[in-house]
Amino acid sequence: MPEERRATGILLPLWIGAICRCHKMAAMTVRKVGVWCSLTAVVAFGLAVIADNRNLGFGYHIARRDQLLLFAVAITLSALQAVLYRIARGKEDNAERVKRNKRS
Repeated sequence: MPEERRATGILLPLWIGAICRCHKMAAMTVRKVGVWCSLTAVVAFGLAVIADNRNLGFGYHIARRDQLLLFAVAITLSALQAVLYRIARGKEDNAERVKRNKRS
């Protein structure tokens, strides 16, 4: 029985560490995909504004003012997401630097 507890005491921190690393990697991947999708949306709205395409499909049309508002919202959200991604990336880089400094 004590040997099983010792093995669990050793393996549990390893599992927790592995799960945390996977979670951090997944979070950064989701953020990165979000940034790319936001930039794609900005490009799509930009092309629609430049081409003056007001057709929404299924017989619906959008006013020029609303189209420009959506374009401004897409730019704002894309910039916000890029800043938040950069902040998260900076925290990750700082954590890695601290780990390296502690080792040496």
